[in-house]
Amino acid sequence: MCLYTLMSLILPSTFLFQGEFNVAIDTAFDYRHQLGLSTPKNKPAGMILIIKEFIKTNRALGNKTAEDIANLPDLTDERIVMGQRMLELSTFSSFQVSSLCVSLSYESVC
Repeated sequence: MCLYTLMSLILPSTFLFQGEFNVAIDTAFDYRHQLGLSTPKNKPAGMILIIKEFIKTNRALGNKTAEDIANLPDLTDERIVMGQRMLELSTFSSFQVSSLCVSLSYESVC
């Protein structure tokens, strides 16, 4: 892994641990943009958008079973792997920033 790649992982994490959640999200999203990957906007998502994305995901999965998904080949494109890592790093911050996300996650558990 090159130094730039390591720094891109460390920077959002540093902001996250300092409690600067919006900056952590912006940093992760900026890096995804530099990779040429699409990224959601850093703003609370409405219920309609969440339902739309849920339907898109269900259509993409089709009739695949959990076993089919588990048996997919490993991702080898390093650009996509790093983009996914940026989304993972920004997940915790997004729950801290958006009360809508927190309330939706609570409702799904209850």
